[in-house]
Amino acid sequence: DGKKYTLHAVREHSVNADEGVRSGEVQVEMPPKKARYVKVRVRNGGVWPEGHPAAGAATWIFVDEICID
Repeated sequence: DGKKYTLHAVREHSVNADEGVRSGEVQVEMPPKKARYVKVRVRNGGVWPEGHPAAGAATWIFVDEICID
C-alpha cells in the first residue's frame, strides 16, 4: 500500500566528519523478497564539528543511484 513497510535490513555506516567530501558505495545484503515499494532511509551526521570550515552547519548527503537487484 506504500504506507506500511516491513524492515528487512539495516546497515550502519559512519564517516569521520574531518574527512570532508567523500564518495563511495554502501551495500546491504538481504534475502530475495518480492515487493512493490522499497523505502530507503539515509540519515546525515548532524553538524560539522568545530575546526571544520563549515563548523556548526548541517552536513549534507547526496545519493545519485540506488540499485536493487
